[in-house]
Amino acid sequence: MKQQITELLRQNQELIRALQIRDHSSSHKVTVQFEKFDEENENFDSFIERFETYLDVQKVPIANRAKVFVSSLSAKLYQLLKNLLAPDIPSDQTLDKLKDALKKHLTPKPLIVPSRHKFLNRKQNEGEGISTYIAEFRALAMNCDYDKDMLNIMLRDVFICKRVVG
Repeated sequence: MKQQITELLRQNQELIRALQIRDHSSSHKVTVQFEKFDEENENFDSFIERFETYLDVQKVPIANRAKVFVSSLSAKLYQLLKNLLAPDIPSDQTLDKLKDALKKHLTPKPLIVPSRHKFLNRKQNEGEGISTYIAEFRALAMNCDYDKDMLNIMLRDVFICKRVVG
């Protein structure tokens, strides 16, 4: 099974390279290795941001972007996408349709009240630096539906109430 996955990953990387259009007018072509989506280490929105940056850097033509997207998925994620789109075939779809199908499944919109509860009850872990703690708070706040001014007020109040250790 592991060998099959390794072989599939190798084939996907070859497909990505084959789909790339080289810009022959420039001698400074940037080649970037793209890491597949790893649900243990990133969320799907971050993966999409990385993927879109990769497409721009590699100057992948719009007509090839959906196929490059499909080839950048892990075997597990590809199977999920295939199931979500059945009976349609993923490689025949637009990039937007592929991204939307996975996004709806992998990142359903969180409820505001439980998100705010989680935000307000986040405690600083022992040994956790202030910058990491603030970054975690900002990440939690993304689902709280606070506008920018309210977010800054909430962050200030939480830090005052919790006596954050720097």
